[in-house]
Amino acid sequence: MTSRRQALTGAALAIVGLIFCGAAPAVAQGPDTIGLWFDTAYTVNDGGGSDFPYFGTAYLVLHEPRLDGVGGWECKATAAGPVTLLSWALEGQAVNFASPPDFIVGLGSPLPAGQDVLLATVQFLIDAPAPVAFSLGPVYHASIPGAMAYIPFADPNDLRPLTTGTGTPEVAWYNRELPVCTLSAEAVDFGVRPLGVQTVRYLTIGNDGGGPLWVDPQFTGEGGDFAIVAGGGPGSLEPGQQRTLTLGFAPTLIGSQWAQLAISGDCPAVTLTGSGREAVVSGYVSPNPVDFGEVIETTTAQRVVAVANSGEVPLEIAVQPAGGCPAFGFGDATAFTLAPGAQRYLTLTFTPPTVGTYACEVALHPAIPPLHLAGTARAAVDSWAIAPTALDFGGVGLAGGPVLRSVTVRNTGERAADLDLALDDPSGAYAIVSPADPQPRLQPGASLVVTVGFDPATLGTHPATLVLGSGPPDVPLTGTGQEPVPGCQATALFVDFGDVPQGGQTARSLRVNNIGNTVLNFAPAVSCPEFSVTSYPQAIAPGGFGWFNLAYRPADLGVDQCGLDLGPDACVQVTLRGAGISGGWGDGTNLVAVSFVPDAIAPEAYPPAATVVTAYLMLVNPATHEGVWAWELRLGLDPQVLLLQSNLGPMSLNFASPPEYIVGLGAPIPDAPIIVLAELLLMPLDTDPHPISVGPVHIPSIPGQMAWGYNADVQLATMFPITGEAVVAWINPDIGVAVLAPAPTATVAGGRVELRWPVPSDGTGGCHVYRTLGGLESRLSGAPLQPGAGGYLYTDDTAGLPAGATVAYRYAVLRDGVEIARSPAVAVELPGAGALADRLLPNRPNPFNPETEIRFEMAGDGRLRLEVFDVSGRRVAVLEDGVRGAGAHQVVWRGRDDAGRTVPSGAYYVRLETDRGRDTRKVMLLK
Repeated sequence: MTSRRQALTGAALAIVGLIFCGAAPAVAQGPDTIGLWFDTAYTVNDGGGSDFPYFGTAYLVLHEPRLDGVGGWECKATAAGPVTLLSWALEGQAVNFASPPDFIVGLGSPLPAGQDVLLATVQFLIDAPAPVAFSLGPVYHASIPGAMAYIPFADPNDLRPLTTGTGTPEVAWYNRELPVCTLSAEAVDFGVRPLGVQTVRYLTIGNDGGGPLWVDPQFTGEGGDFAIVAGGGPGSLEPGQQRTLTLGFAPTLIGSQWAQLAISGDCPAVTLTGSGREAVVSGYVSPNPVDFGEVIETTTAQRVVAVANSGEVPLEIAVQPAGGCPAFGFGDATAFTLAPGAQRYLTLTFTPPTVGTYACEVALHPAIPPLHLAGTARAAVDSWAIAPTALDFGGVGLAGGPVLRSVTVRNTGERAADLDLALDDPSGAYAIVSPADPQPRLQPGASLVVTVGFDPATLGTHPATLVLGSGPPDVPLTGTGQEPVPGCQATALFVDFGDVPQGGQTARSLRVNNIGNTVLNFAPAVSCPEFSVTSYPQAIAPGGFGWFNLAYRPADLGVDQCGLDLGPDACVQVTLRGAGISGGWGDGTNLVAVSFVPDAIAPEAYPPAATVVTAYLMLVNPATHEGVWAWELRLGLDPQVLLLQSNLGPMSLNFASPPEYIVGLGAPIPDAPIIVLAELLLMPLDTDPHPISVGPVHIPSIPGQMAWGYNADVQLATMFPITGEAVVAWINPDIGVAVLAPAPTATVAGGRVELRWPVPSDGTGGCHVYRTLGGLESRLSGAPLQPGAGGYLYTDDTAGLPAGATVAYRYAVLRDGVEIARSPAVAVELPGAGALADRLLPNRPNPFNPETEIRFEMAGDGRLRLEVFDVSGRRVAVLEDGVRGAGAHQVVWRGRDDAGRTVPSGAYYVRLETDRGRDTRKVMLLK
């Protein structure tokens, strides 16, 4: 910069020093602007004309310099449009140290100070009627970076910035208001196209000028087979606007064609060319031929074929079976139009009315080879599975029945069949209890449980036969009438409820077995009001058992003990004991409880598996009367109990995530002996005993303790478990048949499910196998299974079960003919047909910790995106984003987000999204 500036000022001073050595008088300061004018009065900078070529002169003028004359100046002149700058002439003694249109000028003598100082003139030539713009800007190596500059005569070492009078680089215009037409192409070739098929091309018209461009596309003369499909019609394009024409060519003649398209007087005409040829007419159907194979008579088999148009013109498809072909069906799509390159699927059916071989030829279109169909019909196979094959009722006391036994009848054949239930019973001791309909219909694979009651009126053996109908075999019945011998066995003669806070309530269960040969009818009675029987069986058949649910609610402090009379004389009295302790209302012990009723302490519940039960987290007997302002604790649940929902009060806010609670209350809860802190919706996944515990949060306010706050200063107090231990409540404590046995392993192969499990360490009296399908459980084993050398093995033939169905299996352990334990269920998915839709399958396991297998099916090849979201809808992780083929797939999610962080316990949603749709499934992470 310094050398450039010294060169400019030095040159100017040298010339000035030769010609003028005096000082110039000072003048008024001005705006220091420069411009280009078309007249000597420097008033016209926007010209125009209609004669071309046009020769003109423009004047470069410095306007109102601020000081005493000009010692030098620099700028660059440019012009845009159909213009040529012919020659430049400097004024006075000026010397240019650059080449026009760049100017680095020293003045041989100072120009007089004034409002307008002529610096140079330029001759230019405009050779077309279009806008021309003249611009001024800094030279390539500007003395003042990015700006034009001039030197005051009085101070040659001082550079001043120079701007344009317009405020923009454009300082003068010629024919500024003229439009300029631009075309994306001056010729459009459609190529060689088939007859009757329209092809489109696009032509863009633009206006790069300064005035409106009138556009009215029209064919000059005949347009032939060319047409303006869209974008036509008259209209004006403003400067900078564009319009796109859609041009079409649908040849009706073989050979070449051309046409001229006039746009407007300001645009050249566009030539359109194209040629016509015969169109290709072709198509196919796949697969072809189609063989339905062997099908049972009167049943329906289904196949799918694709009809495709591989030609260049639409095909009118009409399904026309030769001779009618009544055994074959073609759905509703028997006539349709198929566009070039498109395909459509036809669903074909084969329903043979009788045994035999069938064939059919189907015409679709002259350009498509005929579709050949074939199939063979055979007679259906009838078969039955009966378990057990005989019923033995054992010895039953006279008039002590009925004793019930059941047989499962399964249709293992290939068609629906009717049963005709009846008894061949000379003694009249038997009766069919269920079903109520003696002639039920069973579909293939369906099962029916038939229950028979035995109530002998005479002594001795009573043989009979259960007749199932003309198809399945009969079931022999055996039972013996005996003198009635009642027998009652309570599994405990002393039930201790332990210590219960005064006014609270707890529960226990008692199992009673019928070890006699006659039905026991119960009407239990308790001799004191603190104890009650909340539920009990009305009757228990010989060999059966039932559960009595008992409750204890102490009204006073001290020990309560009384007798429970079960009713039948054969049952001994059971002693009930409990103790009411302090911790009732008034002593301020700050107890935390979980109860299954909202207004009392009932810490035990007995829900079936997969049933939602409501529990209440409560503060009992708070130490102050100022209400509750805040509380904190952690709720402990085992993985087989799901916390589905946690409901706080309307003004409460949890600063943690359940089952951890750090809760502030928007308003104090009034003082009360029992204060419900949260309502919990729990779901046990099985009928095992499950403890519920409480404890401090991860970072407690009171070290190692649960805490609650009261009064306006939120003073903290310790909360204590109501039981004195972490466990404060139970789901299914000591309930009925506990799940004590290990789960079986299941293998699916060759249309069979093979189950294996070990022999229990304490021995066994055999096992029964149960299968659950569609929510219905049925026993598969007749007589109890006995183990082999490697343990137990059971094989279930899945013929007739729905393809792709999910089936669950479990087994029961027997001792003395009574079930003493059941295993957890193991689920398998039977082989099925290909996926009909893109969908998510149940993940395994669910709930899970720490990982689960996300399974899904694709109906066809395509792109997919598999994502995990939390309950607020925030995306947690992208498991897959790519392409997969048709069929079943799986991806493992390890409970982490996209950053690799472990996510907390709770519900999450997996979403599968493809081009064909979207599917979402809920999963549970439990830690």
